[in-house]
Amino acid sequence: MLLLNLIVLILSRILSLIYGYEALNLLLKFTPSRSSIFLLKNYGAVIGKRVTIQSPLIIHNGKKGKGMYQNLVIGDDCYIGRDCIFDLKDIIKIGDRVTISHRAILNTHTDKGKANIAVELNNKSSSQINIENDVYIGTNVTILQGVTIGKQSLVGAKSLVSKNLPEGSKSYGVPAKIIS
Repeated sequence: MLLLNLIVLILSRILSLIYGYEALNLLLKFTPSRSSIFLLKNYGAVIGKRVTIQSPLIIHNGKKGKGMYQNLVIGDDCYIGRDCIFDLKDIIKIGDRVTISHRAILNTHTDKGKANIAVELNNKSSSQINIENDVYIGTNVTILQGVTIGKQSLVGAKSLVSKNLPEGSKSYGVPAKIIS
């Protein structure tokens, strides 16, 4: 594993000089979990003990330079499923013993670009996502900017979380509604 990590690190340095965080996204598609964690940590992420991150993990809006993943904080004993997308325009903080199932999207920002839309919307906005300890996030869940999911909560598959969820809640749907 040490040799694989060394190879991944050398490749990442060369490719990131040329292509930035997009090059690292390419590496995150193919590297095994331990090497993905090694790569994320080497570029500024804080990741706890006994964490599993299934490939591929897609990072959007990494910073420039060595700290490109500095907005990612993952606690101990977490599991991140395949094909998740993490938008690091702002901070994503994941507590201990959190499971995020495959294809979840954590989106920390909105940018309408040059669109001249009829509804009121800030040009650009971003804010942190907090997932507290002992939370389960189901398959294909989308969590939007500024959301905190309270500890010991469950979010059902295909839910859209646009507002805070209190501790111990169980929620499903689009938008996610608390059912207990």
